[in-house]
Amino acid sequence: MNKSIAQKVLQALEKQPHQSFRIKELAALARVKKHNYRELKDTLIELVKQERIQRHNKTYRHKRNAAKAQSAKKSADSTPQSKADSKPRNTLMVEGRLDATPLARNHAFAFVICEGDEDDVFVSEEDLGDALHNDRVLVELAYRRGKRRHGIIREVVKRARSRFVGNLEKHRQDVYFVADDPRVHRTFLVRDLLGARTGQKVMLNVVNWGLQAQHARPAGDVVEILGEAGDPQVEVLGVIRQYDLPLEFPRKVLAEADALPDSPPAKSIKGRLDLRQTTSFTIDPVSAKDFDDALCLEKTADGWRLYVHIADVAHWVRPGSLLFREAENRGNSFYFPKTVIPMLPQKISNKLCSLRPHEDKLCLTVISEMDSRFNIRKQNVHETVIRSSARLTYEEVDDLFAEREHEIPDDVVSMLRGLRKLSDTLNKRRRARGCLWFDMPDTEYQFDDKGYLTALGRSMETESHKLVENCMLIANEYTATILTKKAPATLYRIHEDPVVEKVRKAVDTIQCNGFKVEWHDDVSKTLQSILMGGQGRDFHRVFDPLLLRTMMKARYSTDHIGHFGLAMDTYTHFTSPIRRLCDLIVHLQIKQHVLGGRGASFSTARLRELAERNSGQELLAQESEREVNRVNERQFIRRHIGDEFEALIVHITRATIIFDLDEYPVRGVIRTADLEGDHYRFLPDHVRLVGRRTGSVFKLMDRARVRIERVDDEVFLSLVEPPKEKPEIRSKKRGRKRKKKQQQEKK
Repeated sequence: MNKSIAQKVLQALEKQPHQSFRIKELAALARVKKHNYRELKDTLIELVKQERIQRHNKTYRHKRNAAKAQSAKKSADSTPQSKADSKPRNTLMVEGRLDATPLARNHAFAFVICEGDEDDVFVSEEDLGDALHNDRVLVELAYRRGKRRHGIIREVVKRARSRFVGNLEKHRQDVYFVADDPRVHRTFLVRDLLGARTGQKVMLNVVNWGLQAQHARPAGDVVEILGEAGDPQVEVLGVIRQYDLPLEFPRKVLAEADALPDSPPAKSIKGRLDLRQTTSFTIDPVSAKDFDDALCLEKTADGWRLYVHIADVAHWVRPGSLLFREAENRGNSFYFPKTVIPMLPQKISNKLCSLRPHEDKLCLTVISEMDSRFNIRKQNVHETVIRSSARLTYEEVDDLFAEREHEIPDDVVSMLRGLRKLSDTLNKRRRARGCLWFDMPDTEYQFDDKGYLTALGRSMETESHKLVENCMLIANEYTATILTKKAPATLYRIHEDPVVEKVRKAVDTIQCNGFKVEWHDDVSKTLQSILMGGQGRDFHRVFDPLLLRTMMKARYSTDHIGHFGLAMDTYTHFTSPIRRLCDLIVHLQIKQHVLGGRGASFSTARLRELAERNSGQELLAQESEREVNRVNERQFIRRHIGDEFEALIVHITRATIIFDLDEYPVRGVIRTADLEGDHYRFLPDHVRLVGRRTGSVFKLMDRARVRIERVDDEVFLSLVEPPKEKPEIRSKKRGRKRKKKQQQEKK
């Protein structure tokens, strides 16, 4: 404890005995300098332990009711307590969320994640009590070792969930439940099987959380039988149930959707700009079922006219309706291989608002007038009616651009060639503006008729993808700009600037691995020079994810602060109202504030609430989609246990080497403890392992041959052939000794 800081804190709190202060406020009040911030935290912990100040939640105040505190202490001292199953005596408690991810990776510890400026708390496995992953807990701060706080969980404030998805297993006479989520580190005794049997996947409702100190196992009842574990459809259903995703629509919502017409009636078309005679088309993946955007490009006397047509979902789904409330509840659609959980019923998403060819559809259309060099001179938005001329796929458009055979109509071909020129121009401008492109391929899945995964591949973003994206960006930027001018508040898609120190650390890692990077005052230029540097495919497989981890997450907000990754000052989402609620809200605002029609009025507070909720729903979608992909990939790669593959080292930690297989988009690990022939020290600045005896090296971008040994939550590998690199010798003398030993072994 810093006595000088302690004296300043006590003096400051004595002057205002009836007020509470957060750490930052207290630092300013006591005039504690920024570089002493950590010492301030340690001092506060000690002062609380000594009962010289009081802490409530995350605020500190002058000590009051000392007599009561001493009385409570005496009472507590007279009551025996166990280590982790009762509240402590006069110790500092903090609240946070338990992150049990390390337990899923076979580590014997977890962390309590604290909000704000509080450091996370390290908790050993034996000190977790009956807390499980994502539970909100009270943790006692036991001691500090270096910069890390160590604690003991004393109470579960709120359970993250009481129902889990997993498999039934039998041990002796008892049936146990093992959760699919490896972060749920305890097994549950099953009381009521509901007719289920071992080997099946079920949902379990926990009725007793157990007591770890007394070795009392938690227990629960089966409430739903999902099917046979290992069946692909059952596994995906398990993820959907695990994340509590809305698999079915309520009957009343479906009834409201069914009451809508199959096609726009004449009265809904009246008064709209009629664009049914212009050529327009959609470009989507082969497997797409909903088409919510279409394009058209016309040559004018002095330039170009671009039409971006977006399905007018807001005409059919209005605030206050059951459909809108259901969309608000879901927030977005959830996309899995072979399965989609839509935000809106199929009557709307796949029929009424899907821009299928040769059908009349209602749209909101952004029209951009451009000169011959694609500079935008004028933009506006209209309620329109269109009739799509063709439904194209990305592959067809790429075939056209690569001069391969295709069946695209001639009038659409000429339009696509013009759009290609527009897209090339916009790419150059985006690059000059500082837009970032990460080379991160998606995973492609191929299934057989029974739903089993038969092949995995990597899909790259092609010219056709960039063409559609560039046109959508024009519409999104315009709608954000016009609503900024016309609406009291609106929803933006924001992406905050990264923390410079994180970027600098990533750049240092790249430089330590032998690549030259020029640091610019503008961080986006630094990142862009790396991403566009042309260092090769392996470079991007290793370092693009590293750079991506330095980025903030894009989210929805009413704050007008711009989008760092796209290098745009004003940006929103307008182009996918079928699958994103925020896009639908933007459509409703355009109708009211721009077109002067029947829209919807959203207060700033309401918009802020919707932005926060939908950012959370988006993260839920990403996490659940990753989990489904992980389940599919693990099932697929289990068939290759014992097989050997060429692989690239993409990440190294003190405990593991992470490889990316060349043949499949699957990552696996080798534990450093399992490497034979040497003990390795980790060099964090270079992100590499160096053998203490042999000097052999494992570093990023090295290639090796590996064998798949087993597949659990992770894919575990063994080394068949080490990287073909010359070892780093720490001294000439040691090198001569090793060479002499090798010659003797050969003899």
